[in-house]
Amino acid sequence: MRHLSLLTLILIATLVPAQSPPQSLWTGGWGHSGPVGQRGAVRDSSGDLFALVIDRGGGTQDALTLLRSSDGGQTWSLWLAPLNDASSGLTGTHRANQAVIAVDDQDRLHVSWQRAWYPSDYEQYYRNVDLSTGTMSAILNVNTMLGVPLTARSNAQAIHVAADGRVWMTGPTASNWQETLLVSAQPYAAGSTFNVVGPVAPSGQGQNTRLAFDASGALHAIYYAGNQIRHRSHNPSTGAWSGVSVVAAHGGGSMARAFDLRADAIGGVHAIAMVNTTPTAGTINPALRYTRRDATSGWSPGIDVGAWTQAQITDPSGALSNMRTAGLAVNEITGDVFVAVRDFGSAAGALVIARKATGDAAFHRMTTLTPPSAARDDYHAPFFVGHENPGTTLTVSDLQVFWRQGPAGSQFSAWHAQQPGAPLAAAITLGSGCSGTSGAPLNLTAPPPIIGETTWAALVSGGPAGGSASIYSTPTPGPNPVPVGGGCSVYLDLGFLVIGAPLLGPLPLDALGQLPIAYPIPADPALAGLRLTAQVAVADPGANAINLVLSNGLDLFFGW
Repeated sequence: MRHLSLLTLILIATLVPAQSPPQSLWTGGWGHSGPVGQRGAVRDSSGDLFALVIDRGGGTQDALTLLRSSDGGQTWSLWLAPLNDASSGLTGTHRANQAVIAVDDQDRLHVSWQRAWYPSDYEQYYRNVDLSTGTMSAILNVNTMLGVPLTARSNAQAIHVAADGRVWMTGPTASNWQETLLVSAQPYAAGSTFNVVGPVAPSGQGQNTRLAFDASGALHAIYYAGNQIRHRSHNPSTGAWSGVSVVAAHGGGSMARAFDLRADAIGGVHAIAMVNTTPTAGTINPALRYTRRDATSGWSPGIDVGAWTQAQITDPSGALSNMRTAGLAVNEITGDVFVAVRDFGSAAGALVIARKATGDAAFHRMTTLTPPSAARDDYHAPFFVGHENPGTTLTVSDLQVFWRQGPAGSQFSAWHAQQPGAPLAAAITLGSGCSGTSGAPLNLTAPPPIIGETTWAALVSGGPAGGSASIYSTPTPGPNPVPVGGGCSVYLDLGFLVIGAPLLGPLPLDALGQLPIAYPIPADPALAGLRLTAQVAVADPGANAINLVLSNGLDLFFGW
């Protein structure tokens, strides 16, 4: 296998901002607001970030504490605390232990939180906060409003703002693990009055609901029921619900909370879920599965972001790792998908971001956020900033990701990292190769050149056995293919092409007419945005009048 010389000798590097290092924004007994993987951070209209954490206060109180960053998450300061009081989980035996937030286009923060203590002490609350003044509304006891006893078990922790400013959230019912959908009577939840829409699941249990609004304004919900992740949508204009569809089979245990939902502005609804690929009693081989829904085709076949064995997810003590280890983001304009996930395979338990562009068949690792770790509860409950409404919260220019790390039952830290918008790696085929004495067209293929991909390789195939190949390149393709005879065309830019001066070669093809070309791509951000168009020429006497066959062109974009 041949290796290319450094491509930076022939290309001009464009430096893009690198990922910011992770920032520890809080350490405490509950260092993070979203134990079920929901969203605990927002961005307001001025670009400031707000993150909600739960401050254990030395074990005597659990204060909902709002942190603020005005520099993109590089530094954080305490902005407002506590958001709860003695009647809503600040003090007492069973205190607040999970919360979720959303922001509206008036910079009003909407907060839902719970005291969720198994087996029989569950209570939910709501209030909103004016982020310009710090003024807080009165606390609404959701259980009291709905007449639901504290003994009814619930994990209702989802809250979103619609384009019209109305606030939608899930709440408890009198039946264990059954959630109902609520909507504010007024835009921006003025008066903190909510109306009951109805159960998320049409019958039986349905818990850990996630919500998202699609481009038409329909509200989508996915929830856990019967070892499945199920979906329904609701039309706010007509009040109609869709039927139930299955998004993914599930695996139970901590995977029952390992799923997420987002929507874009071009008709797509996106979901991820942790599934057990070998659902045999006592065996867990998890995979994180992605699927996309549109109004015409329903849910697409699943694409695995990653898959691992039970041995890989077992920590040094022999316990299975916490599998609530994935969060989802979508570029609402392009439909590109981003996943923060703890990779127990090649990343050895590190938290990574993987990316899939619209139309791509697979995810590609974009960056690694943390060092490897085998600890059971490191790097879990990740989530991205971003809701479908308002526009200031969209995921179009950068990725703000938050996660928890730390041993179970001890101190947790909340961490934050930013990945600026960055070029996406791509490999685009230009035209087709011409056929020679082998009878097959000469082909040049390669996967997208992802920065830091140590096993990247291109392949020349379809040439004559033992032939001689030369690889030529120019910075960009030519404006149009240039026919040269024998059904062959040049796809390179003739203004930069120097005949007889290939990038690589001549090199011999093997007995199958193939030539693998390996290039370990350095983990250097300076490569981001580099472009290279390549084409292969193979001497092939008797193939045509020019005794030469040419491959298709391949337009390579270096990125993540």
